[in-house]
Amino acid sequence: MEKRYSYQLTEHSQDGDAAFGFAPYQAPPERTLHYLSQLLGDHSEELIREILECLSGADHFIPAEHLAKVDLRSTPLEEILRPYDVPWFYFEAVAECDNGTIEVDVSHGIALGAVGETFAFQRQNGRLVLVKRYERWIS
Repeated sequence: MEKRYSYQLTEHSQDGDAAFGFAPYQAPPERTLHYLSQLLGDHSEELIREILECLSGADHFIPAEHLAKVDLRSTPLEEILRPYDVPWFYFEAVAECDNGTIEVDVSHGIALGAVGETFAFQRQNGRLVLVKRYERWIS
């Protein structure tokens, strides 16, 4: 069986300071699966993956580097979205507006809810394109 690795918080120093590193993949807890089932109950997996693909190319977006390294078309969503594990990365809300705009509230960071941003996407020539972005908070 192929070994899979996931981005997790691990300790690398003797003084107790935490640093990021790669650790063996662990099955997601039930609450992560519940989060994903709610998200996918409201929106298609294809749309969520399109949003992730757009976010992977966003400038000055910390999780973009990690998203760019992952095969967003085939990697299970529970390995990409992390609503309960450090570093946090999850969608708080996804809203499809009447004018065709899709607004996504994203939370990410080391502290829970550390950074929140809202992204607005629109379809242009059949592809989802980032059209607006604004930061909501930093804790």
